Amino acid sequence: MANYYKTKNMFENNNSVNETGNEYANLNEGIEVVYMGNVLGGPSIGSAGKIMKIYARKALVDMGALGTWNVPYCFLTATAA
Repeated sequence: MANYYKTKNMFENNNSVNETGNEYANLNEGIEVVYMGNVLGGPSIGSAGKIMKIYARKALVDMGALGTWNVPYCFLTATAA
């Protein structure tokens, strides 16, 4: 019965932490990306752009006519080469 109420420790499932870290490792300056976020007032879903500068948690992305945006990595996907 005690195991039923046991809460999950944030360090028990290390796979999800490592996977997200590896996804963002391939995003560098000059890479073509697609915006996959859905933020009110932001660029539309599927907007393509080029990474101009990378930061710790976000990237500066030039999306052409839509402008230049600071986008968190979790909203970016690298385009297929």
